[in-house]
Amino acid sequence: MEFTFEYTRQRGNKHTYHVTAHLMKHVESGVFAYSAVVHRGSNYAGPLALWPLNASDPDAAMLEAKNLIERDIEDLVGIDE
Repeated sequence: MEFTFEYTRQRGNKHTYHVTAHLMKHVESGVFAYSAVVHRGSNYAGPLALWPLNASDPDAAMLEAKNLIERDIEDLVGIDE
């Protein structure tokens, strides 16, 4: 499942980032995971690696992934400002 959203950083230069995230569920384990690609304007700002999630249903997994992505953008984890 793919979802997109924009996030404006609250610190630093306060750029707005466009995020395309992919949510997947491992068939064997039932564990959700996500990966994301982040752009600022037309510039590629960085990838976010594939990470497992704690959520057990798709809606909760999407929200958890979004919160983690926003935290990584805030902290510039793998993201170029």
